[in-house]
Amino acid sequence: FYAWVNGEFVGYSQVSHSTSEFDVTDVLEDGVNTLAVLVLKWCDGSYQEDQDKFRMSGIFRDVYLLDRPEYAIRDMFVHTSIWRNVDSALVEAGISDDEYDASPVDHATVDVDFAFFDDADVPVKVQLFDEDGELVAETAAEPIDDPMAGDEDDVTVRTQPDASEADDATGTGSDDTAADDEEEGVIESIDDVAAIDDDSTDAQAALRIASVTGTLAGGANGTGFTGDSAFAPTAHASLAVDDPHLWTAETPYLYTIVYTTANEVITALVG
Repeated sequence: FYAWVNGEFVGYSQVSHSTSEFDVTDVLEDGVNTLAVLVLKWCDGSYQEDQDKFRMSGIFRDVYLLDRPEYAIRDMFVHTSIWRNVDSALVEAGISDDEYDASPVDHATVDVDFAFFDDADVPVKVQLFDEDGELVAETAAEPIDDPMAGDEDDVTVRTQPDASEADDATGTGSDDTAADDEEEGVIESIDDVAAIDDDSTDAQAALRIASVTGTLAGGANGTGFTGDSAFAPTAHASLAVDDPHLWTAETPYLYTIVYTTANEVITALVG
């Protein structure tokens, strides 16, 4: 569909089953405003949109206007991690997926990345409530000085020296120092990690163990920015949840996360 406000084009969307949002601040007028929408039955995404769905045309969901403060949250991304108590013997032997999943849960972390309109510095209080409305955790978002500092291009990988280098490091070879025996480089993809040992399973195991042991590379200024967001965040918040209630198909459970700024409160369900 195409959308106009007061005759001014404000946007186009063809993702019929997701929210479409347009900033109409500059085209609104005092008094009565006119919203016009042209809905098309077909587009180049019709084949994907009708998988397991009826082909319906028209507007069949809510249309509303939000009056938001000038300094507000533009976008946020929530990422939940589950931390398990893993037997150190399993880690040394090479833990399998089944063994990891069977390990008892220690705690969960809920990480939130934020971006704000006009890149403003907006204080945000983040609270997490359980299904009974009890406060589980709360914190304040912390600014990220350099949002790209956690980019994968800046990650350094250290590999084990080969046999000849090991000899050198122990004094049986040349006089090179042990520090010179550590090879540094840039990780550009999972394939590069796998190339360390020429075995992708070793790379996957290394990443899993890094998550388990807490040695996974952090983000900007130690904020733990996950890098999964579809935007460059300028603030980050992290909440720890002891003995979390995990979602399953048999026992669905969601927490409520609340973002509070000076002039706005936003809520969402997370698991």
